[in-house]
Amino acid sequence: MFKANIETKTAWLKWVYQHRKIIFFLSISSGIISGYLFFKLLNKVTPIVVLLFILAIMISLFYVIKIKGRSLRELPYVKIHSIALTWTLVIVSFPILNENIYDLDILLIFIPANYIYFVAVAIPFDIRDLKHDSLTQRTIPQVVGIRNSKLISILLLISTALGIGIVFPNILNTLTFVIALSTQITLIVLTTVNRQEIYYSLLIDGAIALLGISYLTINN
Repeated sequence: MFKANIETKTAWLKWVYQHRKIIFFLSISSGIISGYLFFKLLNKVTPIVVLLFILAIMISLFYVIKIKGRSLRELPYVKIHSIALTWTLVIVSFPILNENIYDLDILLIFIPANYIYFVAVAIPFDIRDLKHDSLTQRTIPQVVGIRNSKLISILLLISTALGIGIVFPNILNTLTFVIALSTQITLIVLTTVNRQEIYYSLLIDGAIALLGISYLTINN
């Protein structure tokens, strides 16, 4: 919503601006539902989890809200890491809440693996934004080019698989995990600056859910 007010509007931001009332309603509704579900887990909440959520919220806000004329996304080399860190903080918090995972050895693998995954998935969006991002942002595609960015993304996904495989060995043998990883790699290979917005917002974003499904598969 905040980003829809910037001067340089991508096709996605134009759509957001045109449908801002619907998006505002959905955002508020989602926030209320999320708050309700969070409070249902309140008896499991620890200071560590609260800290993770506060940090995720702060990064999300200042990703678009400017301080002294610049937001986090506009700082050199920071954009992609802000996204990855926010997702990682949230993704890691729920296993801690639901399964009481406080094993330091596991978290030291699980946290970086998720962080690397979200950096990999965010790279195609930086390719999409090449036409609009300021050169001062120094995104990965700006620094190393599109082809090398795709290669980095694929290598990061493979590293993620190895990391998650250490924590959950059985997941490497599950069909859903193989499909999730293969789908994401295929989408990255096919990424171009001229793809329609639906390619990113529906396919690449949606493919993230496949990883979650594969995680549920090994826990049922």
